[in-house]
Amino acid sequence: VRRINKCLAEEFLNKNHLQQSIGAKLKYGLYLPKAYYRLLPKGFEPESEELLLAVMTFSGAKKYYLEDSIVLSFELIRFSNLNGFNIVGGFTKMLRHFIQEKTPGNIMTYIDADWSDGKNFSKLGFELKEKTSPMYFQLDENHNRVKVIDANEAEVMNSGSYKYILSEF
Repeated sequence: VRRINKCLAEEFLNKNHLQQSIGAKLKYGLYLPKAYYRLLPKGFEPESEELLLAVMTFSGAKKYYLEDSIVLSFELIRFSNLNGFNIVGGFTKMLRHFIQEKTPGNIMTYIDADWSDGKNFSKLGFELKEKTSPMYFQLDENHNRVKVIDANEAEVMNSGSYKYILSEF
């Protein structure tokens, strides 16, 4: 696991994440060294010395007021494996690397309720804090969603999100 640049993170997420890339301050990649290519499916032969298997992105630190103290909070913005691959333990390995590097007070993330209930995050120690209201959108000329405030202007809406927080490491 190591930090990667913005261009690489965006390219990977645009190809492999359902909601594509979005701005993030901190970007990490999980790599498979060439010595382990023998584990890859037949016919899958990368040309480089290592293969980028997963990307995880975070916001920068924000002050979070927790009861009578202030902690540094980070948002886990995106995580994606390479399409067609299930990297057992990859998410946890990347998350642990981030925690060791940044020592956050907590990590929060939002799970789109249209795609998941977020229960896998509970298994990793994240605690469900709330379910947010649906968001309303119009579609631009490329059929990308553009958020609108007034529900009457909306062409589409989502089911809201689940907010999870990890505070015990």
